[in-house]
Amino acid sequence: MTRARGTRARSTSEGWHAFRWFARLPVACAPGSCLLLLLLTACSQPQANNAPDNHQVDEHRDQWRPREAQSDFLDIGKQAGIEWLSFVPDDQHDYPEYFEGLDRDQSRRLRLAPKGSDEQVLLQFSWTDQDELFFGGLKLWPVDWYGTELMAIELSETSDVEWSVALAKASASTLNARMEALGKTRGGTANYLGVVVEDSSGNESTSQLHLAKQGDYSYCYMSRRLKGRTFEWDVVLEGRRKSGAAPFKPKDAAKSILDGISIKRELALEGSPKHKCTSSLAEQLRGTLRFPDGTLKLSISEGLLVRKIGGDSTIQIDGKGAEPWILIRRLKPSEAEGDLRARLRSDTTFNRRLKVDSGKFSEGYVPEGATLPIVCFDYDDSSSENNLLGILKAGDELLTFEVVSNGVKDGEFRRALKQEAIKLFAGATAEPATEAPEFEPLVGWNVGTMGQDK
Repeated sequence: MTRARGTRARSTSEGWHAFRWFARLPVACAPGSCLLLLLLTACSQPQANNAPDNHQVDEHRDQWRPREAQSDFLDIGKQAGIEWLSFVPDDQHDYPEYFEGLDRDQSRRLRLAPKGSDEQVLLQFSWTDQDELFFGGLKLWPVDWYGTELMAIELSETSDVEWSVALAKASASTLNARMEALGKTRGGTANYLGVVVEDSSGNESTSQLHLAKQGDYSYCYMSRRLKGRTFEWDVVLEGRRKSGAAPFKPKDAAKSILDGISIKRELALEGSPKHKCTSSLAEQLRGTLRFPDGTLKLSISEGLLVRKIGGDSTIQIDGKGAEPWILIRRLKPSEAEGDLRARLRSDTTFNRRLKVDSGKFSEGYVPEGATLPIVCFDYDDSSSENNLLGILKAGDELLTFEVVSNGVKDGEFRRALKQEAIKLFAGATAEPATEAPEFEPLVGWNVGTMGQDK
């Protein structure tokens, strides 16, 4: 492969970082710094042949290599009207918790994407044993093109085709239309060669293979749509090959590359690995929420989406036209003196509402038919109405809940959503079953007035 034209390569060596630090020293320091520069230069030299190699450093998969895929792939896409998304640079360094428990080979095949998004996932680049045998060993590494990363893929050391994988926002256009636009942008209408003859007709999730020529190179483009539970992305593949090289049928290789890219984890739903809720994604979406000291089970109907958010314990439920509809959190620990009433007032969920001058709470009440310990408080203020706050107990876990119904403006519908939320919590079950005598002072008590209105 040829070195990327214009690629802004980053060095990760300690010597380079030290030199950048040295370069920022004031000019006045220069005479006394010559010796330091010589020492840094000497330290950065490779070991002598006769020196023992007692420290072998594994190459991080984000280290820049002398060979990189063609860099103008992303520019061609922008000209064709494609909005690219970037992989997250230094993801293993900045988000190590997402890679815990993985060996080196497993982690090097995972990339966090896209950068700066609320819908981040871990994309897995993996291929079958047969593909590995056919390709002769796969290698992949990031290529940075002015702040947007794509992935370069080397199928084998003997391959004369450069492959690049980019990530794009899904659009209303079909995949074939987008790939045709790429081909025509690359080679112009005259050098757009169309769809490879032996390829299938394509479908909703995978495009046909489109061919183009530009100068001494021939190009192929193919894409696949990845569908998560809350989003859709297009994974776009470009192959570049110098004209006159040995005959090559790119369809099988292109399809195998795209078929090997999948979603390993949907972080927007699963949350951080350090999240206090340990439910698997399947359990979570069914409404089973496992916390350290107890498990809450909600009857989640079709159309509701349960996700872990934040880095600690928050569970968000979307649906009924609201996002979020309900927020559930562990009760914040408190050193405040007194019973559960003092702890509730100092909790973030309640304390934020208490600071609103126009906010009004009802007295605490137990919803009809409740099957576990629970107390609810109606809440209204000048900017929001028909909200609900409360506390419940699942095993030994104390959980607060908040019905916010974001996105729903109609007052009658908001009242209906509040009643549906009360019904959802009243029908919840918990493991292990428990009693909560500490809830007794909350019934008939007003959080906002501390009972002083009586």
